[in-house]
Amino acid sequence: MAPEFRFPAAIDDSEKVYRALLEEAGPGGIGLYGTSSGATLCVQLIARLQERNCALPSALGFFSGTADLGKAGDTELFFRSEKDASRRSELYAPYLGDHDPADPAVSPILAPLGSFPPTLCIAGTRDFMLSQTAIFHRALLRAGVHAELVVFEAMLHAHWIYQDIPESDEAFDHMASFFKRFVGRSATHDA
Repeated sequence: MAPEFRFPAAIDDSEKVYRALLEEAGPGGIGLYGTSSGATLCVQLIARLQERNCALPSALGFFSGTADLGKAGDTELFFRSEKDASRRSELYAPYLGDHDPADPAVSPILAPLGSFPPTLCIAGTRDFMLSQTAIFHRALLRAGVHAELVVFEAMLHAHWIYQDIPESDEAFDHMASFFKRFVGRSATHDA
């Protein structure tokens, strides 16, 4: 965790785990997903793997995250308290250190996205990361990537962690269905 371990330490660790999984399952047997900062780490890892010409996973779950650490989204202004320290521009400073947020390795939305795997994006209408999730979804579509966006009415950031609400079950159903469709299939990423 930052600031003890700054960017790219988490990506270095993730890459080691991914490469070990790749030897066991191959890219068609791997689905990568994360929520919030985990979603950000996932897209940073894919950008790195892509840059290094490594086989990519067969599917990506991008749940309430950001692929652009240089810009705030509109929903962050509405759904985070004025007193929330994470609203400030220094939000990612402990993680990034001296790295430029405009570097595609840091903000993968700035990297070539055309070879990204099929991606499921999920957020809620009261999620402070809804804008960032929707922006990344549109960027994937512009790049020709199969991308789906599911937005839950009146749900807050990462609402599926509240497992006693029906929307949590529905979110997990969407996730499971998406990964069943793409993980274990050929690398062509047909929808």
